[in-house]
Amino acid sequence: MKKYNKLVLAAIPLTALMMGACNSSEPVSETTYQIRMNNLIIPHSPAEEVTVQTNVQYSSKMDYVNNSLTLTANDVEIDGTKYTFTTPAMPMQYLNSGGFWTAYFKNGQANAGNFVSVLDITGYLSNIVYFVRPTSEQIYAEATSPQVIMSYNIKNSTVKTFVTNSYFVGDTETTYPSSEGMQKFTNKEMIYRVRFHSDMKYADIVLYAAKFAPTMPRVLEAIYLEKLPVTFDRHGYTISATDVIPLVLEGTSTTPYPDFIFNSIEVKTADDDLTKINCNYTVARVFNGSFTGYNLQTVSNE
Repeated sequence: MKKYNKLVLAAIPLTALMMGACNSSEPVSETTYQIRMNNLIIPHSPAEEVTVQTNVQYSSKMDYVNNSLTLTANDVEIDGTKYTFTTPAMPMQYLNSGGFWTAYFKNGQANAGNFVSVLDITGYLSNIVYFVRPTSEQIYAEATSPQVIMSYNIKNSTVKTFVTNSYFVGDTETTYPSSEGMQKFTNKEMIYRVRFHSDMKYADIVLYAAKFAPTMPRVLEAIYLEKLPVTFDRHGYTISATDVIPLVLEGTSTTPYPDFIFNSIEVKTADDDLTKINCNYTVARVFNGSFTGYNLQTVSNE
């Protein structure tokens, strides 16, 4: 069996300074990141529908001397109007473990101009982001690190951030019939990828290191379920479809695999910050799969 490594990306800062200030003996230690995220915009009125804005640039400056963090958001669009804002320095709880880190912030505020306030800016940055790619995979692979996972209130709406492409790690449990009755199999190696199309109406789901029963003759390096419909709501997103013929990675190309038809599949966000999913599916009317996993981790602040 081929071992699949659950890689964690190293975040590369745009600026990293440790020096004396030009006209002061005060030490300076700062790191700046430019991060592209998507916005899920949830109106406070239940009668209004949620919307999604893609490729929004957030900038963060982390000041390790003063334990503070400053965030800038560019062109956040609410009801057809774009807003840009920069927070004052917010208290930062920075936790580092072996080079993996999380920077927490909460209850920040900012002014977006024209008497528009941004309130309750709360979340974290983390560089503990999962990523995997088989050496023979030809489709574009990417992951954002660090990610800024947060929510804030602006113009009678709550905004939550998430990324276009994510790799989720967790446990997969499958049940299936056998001559000895129903069997259960747990696979800790499978990784699930969610990749949104640019219009956010469709997404591709990829299952890496797929094995649904210990008796399967081989691990399937990657299974691709392409262009599945996406719906967004106040809790996040749902990706679901029926009777999907997957493509299976064989060598450097993919081959349709009707023997492993996905009779049904549903991927749904399962936590408030949109970093956790539940995935349930039926394959070939035999294997019933259930997965729960996260696309990044944090250094615990508890």
